[in-house]
Amino acid sequence: MSYIDLMKTIYIRILILILLSGNTYSQKFTELNQKIFFRSNANTTAWADFDNDNDFDLAVAFDNGNVSLYQNNDGNFIDVTAEYNLPNIGAPARGLSWGDYNNDGNIDLYVSYVSWYSYESNRLFRNDISKFTDVTEQTGIAFYPAFSRQANWIDFDGDGDLDLFSAQRQGENRLFKNNNGVFIDISKDVGLYDPRRTVGSCWADFDKDGDLDLFNANQQSDKDAFYMNENGKFIDIARKLGIDQPDRTIYEGGVACTVADFDNDGNLDLFVGTYGYDYLYKGNGDGTFDDVSHILGINKKTKIVGSSWGDFNNDGNIDLYYTSYVIGEEHGSDGLLKNINNSFKNVIPINILDKDGDHGAVWIDYDGDGDLDLNITSNGITIPSSESSSNNSKGNHLIFENKTETVPGRSIQLLILDKNGNFNKYGSEIRVYSSDSEEILGTRIVESGNGYNTQNAIPIHFGFEEPMIVDVEVTFLTNNKRQIKKYKNILTKSHHNKVIIIRE
Repeated sequence: MSYIDLMKTIYIRILILILLSGNTYSQKFTELNQKIFFRSNANTTAWADFDNDNDFDLAVAFDNGNVSLYQNNDGNFIDVTAEYNLPNIGAPARGLSWGDYNNDGNIDLYVSYVSWYSYESNRLFRNDISKFTDVTEQTGIAFYPAFSRQANWIDFDGDGDLDLFSAQRQGENRLFKNNNGVFIDISKDVGLYDPRRTVGSCWADFDKDGDLDLFNANQQSDKDAFYMNENGKFIDIARKLGIDQPDRTIYEGGVACTVADFDNDGNLDLFVGTYGYDYLYKGNGDGTFDDVSHILGINKKTKIVGSSWGDFNNDGNIDLYYTSYVIGEEHGSDGLLKNINNSFKNVIPINILDKDGDHGAVWIDYDGDGDLDLNITSNGITIPSSESSSNNSKGNHLIFENKTETVPGRSIQLLILDKNGNFNKYGSEIRVYSSDSEEILGTRIVESGNGYNTQNAIPIHFGFEEPMIVDVEVTFLTNNKRQIKKYKNILTKSHHNKVIIIRE
């Protein structure tokens, strides 16, 4: 970056800080000051209760191939990477996905790599309680070379075990069917052997027919894809729906996608962050969308990398956090878009903006106090050219604790499990209604992908303007299509600081 470009970047940062100086949220997030979070070159983070002690632990993927594992002990984190036998060096690790592929009750970890400098496969690590065991080859899930980003654990055929989709930034995408813990590549058979450069992939039952559909955010002028699942065969109808973005330049393309119901109408919506203009697609519940991007409050091109939905202030409206990259003269800053009656205002706190991320973003109530905390990553690598550099040259994977005042009962958290108590029901939908009026208060999904190339195994969070009595409806996707379970008259105040367990 030239001196002039550097000064422009500094000037823009100062201007943003001035504009946000009156931001009332600035003091409501406090950085968790633990030295282990200050390591450089972090790409993405993923959360799960790997040790089954009822709190949620953190895995972090780094550019040097290291995958760090931090055990959460009542809000204090301990680095247990070496103890649990996870890799400390190798090809750049770009994605992390938690899923119980063998249904033994212990959450397993899939790591996505980029074979820039070596001939590598992605790796599957089985959770054996006391350690993680590399079972990539014996499960048949290896393929070479990997140039991977997002990976999604999903039960695409509804047979009760987790299949795996791996999106490739270079090369064809892969779908592996799980047969009793052994995987078979069926990408060509089902229509997903796609060579477009996929960075973000999101699975959900957008048309409410009982099976999972797929949206792919594609880079470097490649058109985005929307695959409708027709009895296990996938048909790309993005062009027909008008969501393929055909006019991109080689410098533009989709990166992040994430699913939410931003307007609380019961239908799943889709946000797509890009190198270019960003998109918010309002779902109509039948597999079609309306482009409502103008309400996002972003009226210029950005370089969004990661994005995550979460109701950070417990007002009943789901908000959006995104990370953004710096390239040349264009400065990318993170944004915290507060949802105000289905329009959005950037209220990012100054202390977060000062250390903004450029890759991962995850909302997680790590301390169990009823509000969502924020976990972001910054790669910290400066690309040796005059055109590109990173946001935070130090790199990090920070946690910002949410200090918003929490009235007991203004949120509930739901952990969605299968009938045996295993975390493998990705794509399940959760709707909350007011018990007295039956008004829908919000919809969430057990996400198959979020942030940047991450898949978490964490509770579903709902916020409310005040404590109340609610009904909860959970839609499970099975081989018998959509199966709905209802839970009546839940007093939110009785579940403060507790996770409600819901089994299929």
